[in-house]
Amino acid sequence: MVLKKYIGFLSVCLISVLLLIGCNKDQVIGFDETIKTDMKQLSRVDVQQINSDGSFDDVTTIGDKDSVDLLRQIFVQIEWEQDKKVTMSRREDVKANLFFNWDKNMPERIFEYSIWFETGGNATITVSDENAYGRLDRENAQTLSDLISISPLPLTEIITEEPLIIGYIVEINEEKQVIAIVENITKKEAIDWKDSKSLDVHWLSSNGTKFEGKLVKGNKVAVWKYEDGSEKTGEIAKRIILLEK
Repeated sequence: MVLKKYIGFLSVCLISVLLLIGCNKDQVIGFDETIKTDMKQLSRVDVQQINSDGSFDDVTTIGDKDSVDLLRQIFVQIEWEQDKKVTMSRREDVKANLFFNWDKNMPERIFEYSIWFETGGNATITVSDENAYGRLDRENAQTLSDLISISPLPLTEIITEEPLIIGYIVEINEEKQVIAIVENITKKEAIDWKDSKSLDVHWLSSNGTKFEGKLVKGNKVAVWKYEDGSEKTGEIAKRIILLEK
C-alpha cells in the first residue's frame, strides 16, 4: 500500500513538472510578439558603438523611464520585412540588446539589434537570429542616434554659418595635458567622431583664447587648460567641429 502511494505521489510530481515545462515553453515570447505589443514590456537597452577598427566601445545601459519610453516610440516606427536576410557592405555602427520583461518569474527575453546609420539620414536594422530587416525614417533615426550615442554632442543638427555656442569638445592625452574647447565659431567642418582615432587641433575661440593639442579618441571625462592656467572638465563629444583657419 505504501509503495502504491509513493508511486502515485511520484506520478503526480512528474505530471506537474511536465505541465510546468509545457507552460514555460508556451511563455517563450517570439520577436513577432514584441512588435504586436508595441514593445510595452521593454525594460532597458544595452548599447555598444563599434569603432572603425572593428573594436567595441564599453556597454552603456539605457534604463531610465523617459529614455526607455522614447526608445519604445522609436522602435515601433521601424518598418519590418519578415523572412528576409540582408548582407550589408560594412559593419554596423551600433549593437543594441533589447531586454523584455514578460514575466517576473521568467528570465528576461533579449533581442540583439544591429543598427546602421546611413548618410541620407535613415537607419537600417537587423535582428540577430531572426529573418527580420527593418528601416527607420530620417527623423526617428536621428532621434535614435542622439539617444543611444555613447558620447553625444548636445546639438542635433550641423551648425549654421552664424555664430553659435557649441559647448565643449575636449580630450585628454596620456600626459593629462591640454586640451580644447570651441566657442562661437562661424567657419566649420563636421567630422564624425567615430571615424577618426585622433586629430591635431588648433582652435581659436571667439574671445581670442587659443587652444591647440591632439584630440585622441576615447570615452571619458577630460580636462582642458586655458592659457592662463585655469582648467575645466567636460565630456567628449560624438562629433567634433573643426575650425578652419
